[in-house]
Amino acid sequence: MSSERILVTGASSGIGEGFARAWAAQGKALILTARRVERLEKLATELRAQVPVELIAADLSQPEGVDQLVAGCQQGPWTIVGLLNNAGLGWQSSLAQTDPAKVAAMLQVNMSALTMLSRAFLPGMIARRQGFILNIASTAAFQPVPYFAVYSASKAYVLSLSEALHEEAREHGVHVAALCPGPVATEFQEVAGMEPRFFCPQPIGG
Repeated sequence: MSSERILVTGASSGIGEGFARAWAAQGKALILTARRVERLEKLATELRAQVPVELIAADLSQPEGVDQLVAGCQQGPWTIVGLLNNAGLGWQSSLAQTDPAKVAAMLQVNMSALTMLSRAFLPGMIARRQGFILNIASTAAFQPVPYFAVYSASKAYVLSLSEALHEEAREHGVHVAALCPGPVATEFQEVAGMEPRFFCPQPIGG
């Protein structure tokens, strides 16, 4: 059995779950990670009817969660041939009124965790001259968004990093790209405390 795996962060719902289902339908073996273990286990049970699926629960809002995920992948008998950096956090509020802990969590998940996971797995892809990293940014990456300032700024970082890594990696046969979706009908808006007037989401695949 092949050891090749695609690692999907934030796989328990939304875009991450959608990509996991799509790759499983294509016969791609997966490693799924998120904080919500129960949802991961339910998804894995479904997908294992199609492909091998491993679970590594990790809270990427904590630096030790990133270390735990990397160690779990490296200690297993797997080769990470693809990385979907999908995990993300947002919170709708003025910066002055946002809990500092929420600000720190957004920066950690949206920028630091994404960067360190890319750093962990990109060298192996380059050495093998194959693989991909897909980073989920946002249309918010292209403009400052008042009352969503930290989120939009973090996504601008994701877009800039992805474009730079694309140039660094492409001569080695590795693809790096950023996906910049507009509003999508996921749980993100509810978790982010967004008012409905600020978005008009489309269902995944719609």
